[in-house]
Amino acid sequence: MLLSIIVPVKSKDDPQLKRFLGSLNSQDMPKDQYEVLIETRGNSEQAKAYAIQRAKGDVLGFFCS
Repeated sequence: MLLSIIVPVKSKDDPQLKRFLGSLNSQDMPKDQYEVLIETRGNSEQAKAYAIQRAKGDVLGFFCS
């Protein structure tokens, strides 16, 4: 099973995004069992829609600030 973690953000330079990615990196789930999709296009709902189209996971998880 692959988990797609979808993160819509306004900017990839957001300090909260960097902390979030650091937390993901330090967790125990094997990295081949999840993908992280960071989307900056459009508003939050549009960004989610763009990322959903690219997601490969069986399960989608959304993290919004």
